[in-house]
Amino acid sequence: SITLVRLTGSMKSYDVTLATQYPLPQHDEPQEQAALQRQAVHTLLDPLRLHGDTILVALPAHNAVLRNLTFPFKEPRRFYQILKNSLDEHMPFEPEDVVADFHPLPSESKSAAQLLAVGMPEDVITTPLGLLQEVGLEPTVHDLDVFGLANAALFGCTALPAHTVLVDVNTERTLLTLLDHG
Repeated sequence: SITLVRLTGSMKSYDVTLATQYPLPQHDEPQEQAALQRQAVHTLLDPLRLHGDTILVALPAHNAVLRNLTFPFKEPRRFYQILKNSLDEHMPFEPEDVVADFHPLPSESKSAAQLLAVGMPEDVITTPLGLLQEVGLEPTVHDLDVFGLANAALFGCTALPAHTVLVDVNTERTLLTLLDHG
């Protein structure tokens, strides 16, 4: 399915002006499925005339590997050099077929870094991005769906309680996010 949410305003103050979910057609033949999904996305998006400064794509986290990793250094350049291989033992896919990224976590250490690392097969990313690019939308931010609600809460609320629980209930699954001091 594709879920569309349009926010109008700024990062500090915005209104949700559209929220809809649309099932994408499925077919046994990959080429036929791709054609049917392209047509469905065109049918959904053409009347909306979507455009914007920032287009965020939230990819399904169930296709990704998420791990907390600790490194004995803090230089981001070095993280990128070894991240895929550090995730290798946790992934059921080959490192050369994966896109990996990280988010630094708070750490008391002056020399070590704690990261939330993610690895996802490249084809899981390129398929939905290609579908959106074909209809003229160029995503500028790629995220995982499990972080979408958390990011919206962090950007949209000036002060959250120290321990915040966010729940995203939809037809496919329920996502529970716990925020500890943001």
